[in-house]
Amino acid sequence: MICARGGSKGVPWKNFISPFDGQNIYTRIKQKIEASKFSGCKVVVNTDSAEIIDLAQAEGIETYKRPLWLGERETRLVQVNKEFLSTAGIEYEYFVNISPVAPFLTTKTLNHVFRAIESGKHNCGGTVTEHKGNDHPALAMISGSDTRVRYLIDQDIRYPRQLRAKTFFANGAIFFRKRDLIRGDLKTNDLDKSFFPVFISDLEAINIDTRWDWNLAKVLADYFVNEAGEIDGNLPFKN
Repeated sequence: MICARGGSKGVPWKNFISPFDGQNIYTRIKQKIEASKFSGCKVVVNTDSAEIIDLAQAEGIETYKRPLWLGERETRLVQVNKEFLSTAGIEYEYFVNISPVAPFLTTKTLNHVFRAIESGKHNCGGTVTEHKGNDHPALAMISGSDTRVRYLIDQDIRYPRQLRAKTFFANGAIFFRKRDLIRGDLKTNDLDKSFFPVFISDLEAINIDTRWDWNLAKVLADYFVNEAGEIDGNLPFKN
């Protein structure tokens, strides 16, 4: 399922057009899915926007219009999943969320996710990005109510960096969950300890949330990456 809210304030157009020459964003998503092992699976665009419904249906993608209360900026993906499950009446074993604003996702990654599901070993999983350099959580600091600055987490080893534990975070490009995990639990994010991490490159992990993200994606799409998601030139950062 592709969840696309129509009322984004930060980047109002992000769920409508692709950084690749402003083409219909759902054209690219459909092409990627059809070229992967997910071809033949049911695909639904879940949205509160009539315009997004038109864009998706123009590509022959089934749509579902969610209630307006699930179109607020505070809405969480797991809430949208739960509402869809409770009303759509669709039978399935696994539920896969693909972000519409991760323009550089590749068919290779989709196939990796498919194989993880096919193995039957994991109740859930998703694409992840490794923390690098000063992004490592061992270096995160906060200011408490007493205004004293301290490290967010206790960690015996912060330096040198080579000795830090390898950490990563879910970047939101893809999540998958078994049907019985879909409960709308905001605390667990409907995930459990069987979570399978699918590591992807920094390029694929771009998930547009701010205008900076959009501008970066647009430059990359215009000058460095072709429409198949393949790198054409030398990237301005290590991928």
